[in-house]
Amino acid sequence: EKQFEQPYLEQGLAFAGDWINGEGWLSERAFKSGIAAVQALHESL
Repeated sequence: EKQFEQPYLEQGLAFAGDWINGEGWLSERAFKSGIAAVQALHESL
C-alpha cells in the first residue's frame, strides 16, 4: 500500500510547485484553498 502513496505525493508536490510558480497564490482565496488542500493531504497520510 505504501508503494502507491509516493507517486501521488510527488505529483502533489509538483502540482503545488507549479501553483506557487504561477499566479494562483496571488489570490488570497486561492492561497487559503491551497493551504487547506495541503493540510488535508497531510492529514490523509
